[in-house]
Amino acid sequence: MTISPSGNEVWFVSGLRKDGLGGKDIYMIKKLNERKWSKPVNAGPAINTPYDEESLRFSLRGDTLWFGSKGHNTIGGLISSSVQRIQRVTGPKAANIGYPVNTPWDELFFNPAGDTDSIFYFASNRPGSMGGLDIFEGWKIAPEPVIIPPPVEVAPPPKPDTIVVRDTVVVIKEIVQAPPPVVVPEPPKETGLYLIGQIKDSETGDPVMAKIDIIDLSTDMVVGTTASSDVDGGYRIKLPEKKSYMVDLRGSGFLSDMKRINIPANYAEDVYKLDATLIKVKSARR
Repeated sequence: MTISPSGNEVWFVSGLRKDGLGGKDIYMIKKLNERKWSKPVNAGPAINTPYDEESLRFSLRGDTLWFGSKGHNTIGGLISSSVQRIQRVTGPKAANIGYPVNTPWDELFFNPAGDTDSIFYFASNRPGSMGGLDIFEGWKIAPEPVIIPPPVEVAPPPKPDTIVVRDTVVVIKEIVQAPPPVVVPEPPKETGLYLIGQIKDSETGDPVMAKIDIIDLSTDMVVGTTASSDVDGGYRIKLPEKKSYMVDLRGSGFLSDMKRINIPANYAEDVYKLDATLIKVKSARR
């Protein structure tokens, strides 16, 4: 639950009301007078989804509501019971805060600190945490000022290079040597083996933003993690060596999937391609 800075609105989360859209939904009540409040109103499909929303917090000015969601274009794990993404609402439509606050792991309880919105805290189980959900601190970096250089004074054209001796003018021509050619070194070429491909919706063929873990079958350890693009579903990740791996694919709102790849030691190409489709989860609306 969170109270607006004006004190006239209370926003809260409930998963037990009949007018819910599925999972936990966000509701709002307004102060009518000193002794009376309105009935709870569902925040609607622009904010609520068939999945869970929770962890509400207002900005200091009250013009932004931050909340966590499993349903707003996230790439967190489906098996987690915590909230996958931090969203913000500055109007009737929710927007993802984006990277680096949001990652393929869990982020929730976004909270500005003190009397400023430039410093904030949130909970996450991203790599670097000490176990479970840890508290992280972040800063909003102001854009660097644009420095307009002062106008450059244009020097007058040089006078002819001449020597005057009484009534005789001798013109001395300057011999300009051509500068040596500039040699631009070629950038070093990337070496190694890369796994590439596209992740798409099995029904529509639309691109899917998914978390991709590469698991070494000999050790059962995750040796690489990346995410596919929400623009074309493409991904690219470097493999440690040529051997067998299990590729774990997880996209929010989709069933997870695992693919096995076997790369022989004599494989001669620089890339190994693996395309996959994920099946969208069908949720029953109340």
